[in-house]
Amino acid sequence: NLKDYAYFSTYYDRVIYVINLIKEIKNIISKDFLFTLRIDISEFLKEKNLHFEDLIYLVYNLRDIGVWIYSFTAKKYYIKPQKIEEFQNYYNDIFSCIQKLKIIFPDILTISPGFTMYKENAQYLGKDLLEKKIFDFIGFGRQALAYADFANDIIFHNGLVEKKCCIMCGECSKLRRTGKQVKCLRNSK
Repeated sequence: NLKDYAYFSTYYDRVIYVINLIKEIKNIISKDFLFTLRIDISEFLKEKNLHFEDLIYLVYNLRDIGVWIYSFTAKKYYIKPQKIEEFQNYYNDIFSCIQKLKIIFPDILTISPGFTMYKENAQYLGKDLLEKKIFDFIGFGRQALAYADFANDIIFHNGLVEKKCCIMCGECSKLRRTGKQVKCLRNSK
């Protein structure tokens, strides 16, 4: 609809658009349906145009219409081995941002970005972030494609095995972008 384009002139207009869209969906489906929203948290870090206050505005308005669960993505998908430390610093900024958000909105539920780059150490970092109440759930995205029994190994064995972990080659993301079935190409050969 052409009149919808007016929503996209400012960030605040885009928030209103999302709020109205969710309200329309809620009017159509069951009132018991749980809504969650995936947010690219990197958009609110210091190097972007948006700021932490903009994230507060978004979450405040979403909570007002009953959205309590938030999944976060970090948007940086490909990590070269020599850049791991740089990305870990980037993730530390993300964790700090979510921690501040949880102080303001302690009743929301948060799901972390995927911890693929932490390989066999992901379970320990996840445990630490859960204990600090930064996240309520730990996300494993591409790791689940590469390492189908990762949860079983964490729960029933001595943890993640490095050689079974995702190598972050980015091939699964290329499949997704081209509309093909997403899978781990390393494990499907």
